[in-house]
Amino acid sequence: MYKNNVDLLFARLSSLRSKSVYESPELFWADYINIASRLFSSDRVCILVSENDPIVLTRQKTASFDSINQPVFDFCPDLAAKTVLNMSSRCLINGFAMESSFGHQGSTLLAFKLTQFDDKLVFVELLPDEKEQLKEVVIRGRLLADLPSGSQSQKIEYQDDAEHTDSLLPLLSLLPSLYSASTLELSGLKLVNDLVAASTDVDQAVIGWRNGKSISISQISHVERIDRNMELTKLFESALEEAFDQQSDISLSSSDSGLVFFAHEKLQRALGCEDIVSIIIYDIHDKPLGCLLLVKSSGRLSPQFMNSLSFILSVSSAKFDELYTSSLSVFERSVIYCENFLSLFLGKEWFLTKVISLFLLAIFLWLVFGSISFRIEATGEINTDKTLVISTSQDGVISEVYSDIGESVSKGDKLIELKKRDLILQLTELEAERQRYITEGDKARAYNNIVDVEIYNARRLQAEAKIKRINLKIKDAVMLAPYDGIVVEGERKNLIGLPVRKGDTLLKIARVEGLYLTLWVDESDAHFIAVGDTGEFSLVSQPLEPIPFTVERIVPMASVQSKGASFQIKAKLDSASQAWWRPGMTGVAKIDKGYEAPYWVFGRKSFNQMNLLLWW
Repeated sequence: MYKNNVDLLFARLSSLRSKSVYESPELFWADYINIASRLFSSDRVCILVSENDPIVLTRQKTASFDSINQPVFDFCPDLAAKTVLNMSSRCLINGFAMESSFGHQGSTLLAFKLTQFDDKLVFVELLPDEKEQLKEVVIRGRLLADLPSGSQSQKIEYQDDAEHTDSLLPLLSLLPSLYSASTLELSGLKLVNDLVAASTDVDQAVIGWRNGKSISISQISHVERIDRNMELTKLFESALEEAFDQQSDISLSSSDSGLVFFAHEKLQRALGCEDIVSIIIYDIHDKPLGCLLLVKSSGRLSPQFMNSLSFILSVSSAKFDELYTSSLSVFERSVIYCENFLSLFLGKEWFLTKVISLFLLAIFLWLVFGSISFRIEATGEINTDKTLVISTSQDGVISEVYSDIGESVSKGDKLIELKKRDLILQLTELEAERQRYITEGDKARAYNNIVDVEIYNARRLQAEAKIKRINLKIKDAVMLAPYDGIVVEGERKNLIGLPVRKGDTLLKIARVEGLYLTLWVDESDAHFIAVGDTGEFSLVSQPLEPIPFTVERIVPMASVQSKGASFQIKAKLDSASQAWWRPGMTGVAKIDKGYEAPYWVFGRKSFNQMNLLLWW
């Protein structure tokens, strides 16, 4: 609606100047953005709020619609972009900043500082086809920079702003020629010559550029060739060095008592002029890049003119820095790039980002160039070959079990006892039968019946043999431990009252000696294992007490386990057996294979898996 009604636009602008930002801030800034968008002929306008040390940008809160119910354009540059942060830093110092090649579209980004605030910036983006409006946008942006005003001396400020605009208009014509220059010397020549031609305040201009830690005179207005042996040239260069060394602007009409200006006074006496001003030119990193010296024969250089010239130099700082860098040798450019990088890298800005980056870099360097112990993991258990199976020597029923699984037994200790009632009855019957045979034999002997005596003697011997057999069965009904060991098989609750037959296995006893490890290694790591390798084995019950071992034998045939194919390895324990060790105890083993690069240790399995997935 503003496009076809200019009167309405200026009426809205006048109304905005009379409003207070504190009554309705979000609505005020919504009006500001919409009016600025129409004045700049760009819908890419936003207001950012800055915080220093380090600089952090946030977007100013605005209403979705302005006071006449028009939608507010939604635009905001990347607040974390280095270009935007550098522009904000320069704009806070100089009041204006510009980036001629912004983003992938090659647009122009402008930043204006609002004079009534120390932290608010107006950003405007001009697309490549809108760059012809750059001069008008810069003027209008400076005119809008004093909003909101709210000052009692508002009328005086408008008059000062108008005077500043009048002094700025002639100097804006310098920008196209400066940006079209291909070398630093040509840009300096255009600056001093066009400056003297465009302004009646300047009678002579001299510019010098940084040369190492000093400054060297480059161009003098309307002088084609500089004779460096001339006394006047030396005076010019001394004045430039005086301002450059102090990194401060010097003006003889308003000299700061804290500055040294002897060279300027000497130059003034030599030229017979009334005013000399030296202005420092800064690069994009706010470092002194050069110095511009202005001479006025009669009268003083006005503050409005100096402010406008400072504005033009700040706008052109990026171009000067680009031309200066391109004029240096490859070595000098490399040194500058390194200095800038170290300044950014070691500076206090973006502290958390730098710490994280250093941490990630350290991890990367360690992964590539460091080393870590390469250990192959395996599962295993403690085993022993010295075991004995306790089985029954006769049929019967178990009446008592004296040792349970996991208990230690000593040689001669009772293990299992069978019921002996039937055997005792048989033994009683056989004793009676034996006695009867003895009595019958004595009777036959009394009758001198030799044949019957021998028969009864034979029957008696037969009964005694049966008695001896029953006694052996009664003795074998109680099974004893053959040696010291541990019951590793056979639970008491499952054995009591169990009918058994001759040869049935009841218990298994293992001796706590001759222990060794049986390990299972995944097939993907089996080719790394060799006889003689050493490692450590941690039991599940005591993980903090690793047991050293040495690989003795590798079974060259894989077995299918729950997690895939594995190879069996026999290993010898290198430490003495402990009393609490038990055959069958399980744990995790680590087999040492020296030191390798961390990226290979951690990534080898993923790399192999990826090769299998991509194999066609």
